[in-house]
Amino acid sequence: MPWYQEIYSGEMAKYWEKILLGETRYIENVLVKNLLKDGLVLDLGCGPGSHTTYISKYQRVIGLDLSPELIKKAKEECKNSGNYKNVCLMRGDMRKLPFESEFFDNVIHILSFGFFSDEEDKLVFSEIARVLKRCGIYVYQNFYHPPSSRPLKWELDYLSSPDTPKDYFVTKKRRYDPKTKRIHIKEIIENLETKKKIKLEFTGDRLYDVDELKELHKQNGLKIEGIFSGLEMKEFDPTEFNLMTIVSKKK
Repeated sequence: MPWYQEIYSGEMAKYWEKILLGETRYIENVLVKNLLKDGLVLDLGCGPGSHTTYISKYQRVIGLDLSPELIKKAKEECKNSGNYKNVCLMRGDMRKLPFESEFFDNVIHILSFGFFSDEEDKLVFSEIARVLKRCGIYVYQNFYHPPSSRPLKWELDYLSSPDTPKDYFVTKKRRYDPKTKRIHIKEIIENLETKKKIKLEFTGDRLYDVDELKELHKQNGLKIEGIFSGLEMKEFDPTEFNLMTIVSKKK
């Protein structure tokens, strides 16, 4: 099983549900109020449906994810919110989207890129451009590769953190390979209630630098309207290791 499926299945799916459903709503408010145009939204890599559920209060949205367990949780979230008519949740692969061309007015793509090989990541971008209508809005958000190389040695990233669900304890080490631009992770996740421990070691996300992302947008006819740093959508600082949000429009 590929790493990107392993870490979102079984006990790990429960762990991620708690993290992702507890994340800040700031980006959602920014998306709905300032960035998205009227019309149908694709929440690509929707996970347990936090963004999908929120956006469905205001406009129609389809949430798509590869994990059947996270889609199941997203359906529960949608049911609990009472929003039915504006939302559809489905399992699918972003490398081959199950939609007609020019189907969506908006695509949001939050923390769900860089999972595959470089060639497959290019397919993801081409599929996004294919299903987006002309003048449609694409919002990309992920961590990015800063110009300076990060250390190759294993570094203790954290012993749990403010984002860790209260019934879990996490020990996580990461190292970064500047040649492949991928993060290597060793992680122990303990459920404090069941005392069950999950040990993971895998080569994870590919981090893209700003120039690479600009080129991917350009190759697929996506004109960048703005680049921002952090959840707060601050002025972009290319030297800071942080989340990057890119807002673009299909030509």
